[in-house]
Amino acid sequence: MFHSGAIELLKIAEKLYDKDSEKAVEVYNKAIKKAERIHDDYAKAVTLSNIARSLYSRGLTNKAIEVYKAIKIAEDSSRGDIILSRVVENLCSNRLIDKALEVANKISNDSSKAIALSEIAKAQYNAGLHDEALGLMIRQFL
Repeated sequence: MFHSGAIELLKIAEKLYDKDSEKAVEVYNKAIKKAERIHDDYAKAVTLSNIARSLYSRGLTNKAIEVYKAIKIAEDSSRGDIILSRVVENLCSNRLIDKALEVANKISNDSSKAIALSEIAKAQYNAGLHDEALGLMIRQFL
């Protein structure tokens, strides 16, 4: 099974959050545990990234960062750069730009890294960090 029930638990936690946030956090934790047992690195990273995005959108920033940090990419994984790029996208959408930069620097493929850094520059620009965004784009081409 692709996500071993983690996505279903995520959906339950999202619906429950407005009614009972404490219970929802318990369900989020169960979703995280299920996601951590997924054997496929890519599926695990995508599922954990989706959980972290949901946590962040509900104001649970520290928990979201904890989940992002738990995402491990196998060094020999041919899909590692794809996974890292997806994590960068989620971090940018949650305005966790510093963490996105940290993850982007782990991308080994130059093309994938350039795309990820462009995504970060866009997030910086949208956050009003115009000089930082411009600096990041200039550094890409030097």
